[in-house]
Amino acid sequence: MTTLTEGAVFAQVDKLSTEELERLLATRKESERKEAQRRRTEYEQTRDLMVRELCKDALELNKKLQQFKAHVFEVLTEFYKQMQEYSGTERDSKGNFQVKSNDERFKVLYARQTVKGYDERAGQAEVLLKDFMQTFVKKRDKQTYSLLMALLERNSVTGDYDPNLINKLVKRRGEFDDERWLKAIDLFVESWSEVKTVDYARFFVKNDQNSWVNIPLSFSAIPVQQH
Repeated sequence: MTTLTEGAVFAQVDKLSTEELERLLATRKESERKEAQRRRTEYEQTRDLMVRELCKDALELNKKLQQFKAHVFEVLTEFYKQMQEYSGTERDSKGNFQVKSNDERFKVLYARQTVKGYDERAGQAEVLLKDFMQTFVKKRDKQTYSLLMALLERNSVTGDYDPNLINKLVKRRGEFDDERWLKAIDLFVESWSEVKTVDYARFFVKNDQNSWVNIPLSFSAIPVQQH
């Protein structure tokens, strides 16, 4: 195969007319455009296939986890009733428990937690409080106004009131005797109540050192071996 030197190439190019050079350049550009488009299409197809496959697998695992979770609490709730009957405790009593396998290699921990929060009355309390602060406090003491408004700040993710901040607000109840202020504080106190009961289940296995190790089911908690 004969390889042209740089000088020979320039000599051949120099013989071409302007029109021929323009056509050659256009052909080269079109070839490069098609190659770029091919690479882009290949990349986008690879990306699309990857995203679809991963998300479909995630949906399958999510469904299995939902089914497993429902099964776990169904089994543990039934066992809890059996345990109460066996021990003679109240059927409607609430509590946490843990059970182990006979060989003490596996352990299941069941926990029931009552979650508290503010109900709809807290929203009405905020309306009253802001009305009072806008018309009374802000005009007299902007620093106190800013401080009290900061106590109404909500969680940026959940939109819930912060119990610690609201408690600080409640402790300041005696600072004003305006009816709106007093009613708002009382509403905040009344609105704090049990919102829901959440059940938890955790699973453990003993390792080679005879220590209990949590069996993680959360995606972020599952260890992955580095390659």
